[in-house]
Order: sequence, then C-alpha cells, then structure tokens
Amino acid sequence: MTRSIKQQIHKLLVSFSNWLNQQLAPKRLLVVRLDAIGDYILFRNFLQVLKNSKKFKGYSITLLGNSVWKDIAENFDNEYVDKFIWVDKNELNSTGAFWYLSTILSKIRIQQYKIILHPTYSREFLNGDFLLSLIEGDKIGYIGDYTNITPENKEIGDTYYNRLIPAENSIKFEFYRNSDFFSTLLQEDITFQKPFFTLGKIKKKNQIIIFPGAGIKFRRWDASNFKELCNHILVTYPDTEIILAGGESDVTITEEIIQDLDSIRVTNLAGQKKLHEFIHLVHQSLVLVSNETSAVHIASAVDTNVICISNGNHYGRFNPYPVSVNKKVTTLYPYEVTSGSHEESIKKYGTGSDLDINLVSVSMVINTLDSIVTKALQEEELE
Repeated sequence: MTRSIKQQIHKLLVSFSNWLNQQLAPKRLLVVRLDAIGDYILFRNFLQVLKNSKKFKGYSITLLGNSVWKDIAENFDNEYVDKFIWVDKNELNSTGAFWYLSTILSKIRIQQYKIILHPTYSREFLNGDFLLSLIEGDKIGYIGDYTNITPENKEIGDTYYNRLIPAENSIKFEFYRNSDFFSTLLQEDITFQKPFFTLGKIKKKNQIIIFPGAGIKFRRWDASNFKELCNHILVTYPDTEIILAGGESDVTITEEIIQDLDSIRVTNLAGQKKLHEFIHLVHQSLVLVSNETSAVHIASAVDTNVICISNGNHYGRFNPYPVSVNKKVTTLYPYEVTSGSHEESIKKYGTGSDLDINLVSVSMVINTLDSIVTKALQEEELE
C-alpha cells in the first residue's frame, strides 16, 4: 500500500472518528445571558421556544445567567432550563476575578457543552466574548452593535464564534430583536407577540405601585415629584392603597417619599420583596408608576397598566412599547423627545439622551394616571 493511500485512509478514519464523537457527544446546550433584569424579561420566553424546537429536540439546556435575576428564572423558567449556573458580575469584575472565573469555568467544562448560544445583541467583551473564548463548543452569537464594546474589541470578539446571526443595522424594539435571533437560528416562526408570565387571570386589588428607584441617576424622577403624585392619589382616590416598591438600594428614596405622607394607606415595601414576589404584587395591582427600569417590563409581561417616566435614553429600543406588543404601557417623555415623528425621535435619542428626566412634569403624570385609573376602576372586578 502506497504512502499516499495510507494518508488518505488515515484522513478518512480521523474524519469518521470526529463525526462519531459529535454524534455520541452529550446533547448539551449552554445559553449565556449576563445582562440586566429588564433584558432577561424581554428574553426569557424564548427559552421555551428553544426547548421545544425541532433543531434542539432532546438537548439538555443550561442557562449561564446573571445572579441578579436568579429568583425570576428559578421560579418561572425551570420547566425549560435543566441546569442553572449563576454569575455574580460584581465578583467577575473584582480583584479576585481570576479565581472566581476559574470556578465558573470548571462548572461549565465538566458538562462538555456541544453548543453555546450567546443571544445578546449588545455584546460586552470581558463579560461576554472573552468569557466565551474560554469555553469549548460550537459558539453561536449575534452580530451585534457597538453599544457596549469598542470596534477593535468587537472585531476580536467576532472571531471567537463559529456563527454570527445577522441583524438589521437599525434601532429596533428589543423583544423583536430577540425574536429575530431565534427565528433565524431555529428556522421557525415565533408565534407569540409579547413577553409574558403565565399567571392566570385574577381580581385586581385597588392598589397603585410606585417604583421610584433606578440604577443610574439620570433615570430617576425626583423624589419630590413622586411625593406630589402620592398626595394626589390619596386625595383623589380615597379607597386606593399605595405601595412603594424597589430593591434594597431604593430604601432611602422611598423613605424620603413616605416622610410626611400621613396615611395608613401608604406601605413601604422597598427591599422587602423577592423578585418573584414583586412580580405577583404587580400582577395584583391596578397601575405601576415607574422610572424606566425592569419594573416596566415586568408590568407589561403580567398585563398590568404601567406609566413609565423616561428621559428618552435609547428611544425605540426598550421604550416606548409598540402598540402591537402592549397597549397598557404608557411612556412619558420630555417634550423635546416627542415633538417630532417617531423616526426623528429614534434618530435623535436612539443611542442616548442627556435630557433632564424632571422635564416630565408632575401634572403630565397625574393626568395620565387619572385617565388610566378611571378606566381601570370601571373595567376591573376588584378584590
């Protein structure tokens, strides 16, 4: 047998061995999603699509997720996720990051994932692309943009993927962006049109939730504005309860608001509810009034009326909600944002806004709230 024939046979055997290993490899899929709570709310329903897809039928799905929304995922999404691995991004960015990352990677590598999905559109480098480069498997990501990454790092990051899902180079509502990723990947039509929690229909309680916090200062409507709004509710709706809500970081602002509000109808629950409990609380309520935070997306997903107060930052991507997604989300902006057409607003504020959120007046919020509450009290069968 000649040397060339032996080489050809060897190549065939190697190819067959690789193919066989692929066939015999465990059907394990890792989904990487490390962004914020609101991002997860707009994404989570696609886990069900993934689990039930023809393409990944029989696969065990692991979610590598941001620990800030662990409570939501483990309470609402464990039917479609077989295993969770949680990442504390504060630890990942701390001085002990190397050892923490090593622990995370050891949990991942022992599972031998066949496919890694990274469906985040605005990818990060260190907490996204670079992390994926350390994981073995067939990596599929989104082509993405430059919101959270420099052009130089994105060019490097692109090389870490076996496949990048293409996307329109324009501002698009984030839920639609997620839908595009999975319909392209799975080659299936996405049948649902909005994010949702399956909670069932209930009798609403005569209560309004005020969510005054936000992670970034420019997203926070002033506490004095919220206090004025609360006073209006107490005077105008004598049978309506007010609940102040938020995380532990929002306790200071809620205490500032509740100070001098002399009413037993105001309850401060900031820092006292887990996320899954907050979701049920919003579901039970007539209206949620919030800055542009994850609370808005939660209210939309449980079909509760919501007033979102925003300075126009990233207009068109996370707010305003398209009517085709949810008619119960009303987003209020400074006049400068809405003075032109929707397309003009996207062009001006689609990538950011430095407008003062307090240009949204208290009277604007009160008028909107009165309209919504009046209609809700007429339509809802209250508990």
